[in-house]
This record gives sequence, structure tokens and C-alpha cells, in this order.
Amino acid sequence: MWSSDEKRLDVIRSSNTEKNNSNVLPISDLEFDALLTSSLIQGIDHIAVGVSGGPDSLALTLLLKRWCSTFDVKLTALTV
Repeated sequence: MWSSDEKRLDVIRSSNTEKNNSNVLPISDLEFDALLTSSLIQGIDHIAVGVSGGPDSLALTLLLKRWCSTFDVKLTALTV
């Protein structure tokens, strides 16, 4: 599953890490696109996401909204 995208993600992640610290910066749209595209079934047209209202789930939802808009996929948010 990761054969073609694994090297791409390694390059992206290594450039997204602070040089003098082991902290990792927030995921970029490019990283999110690579991760989501490689893990989804081709031809998907609708995704549902659970949203708690916390910062992590809201950030995921915003990234997913951008991705869905780009690939013409319907997004449904479910509150949990």
C-alpha cells in the first residue's frame, strides 16, 4: 500500500521537522493528501467524519473538507 508514497511521505515529513528540536510541525495539506489518497478505496464519493468539537477533530475536519473539495467528494460531519 505504501510502496509508491512511502518515500514521498518520508521526504515531506523530514522537511516538516524542526532542525534543532524533535518536535514535528502540524501536518500540511500535501501530507494529508498523500496519506488520505494512499489509504482510500478508488472511486469513493462520500466520507463521514466524527467531530467532537475539540481542536484535533476540528483540524481533521478542516483538512478533510479541503481534500473533499479538491477531489469532488461529499463530506458528512457527525457530532460525537
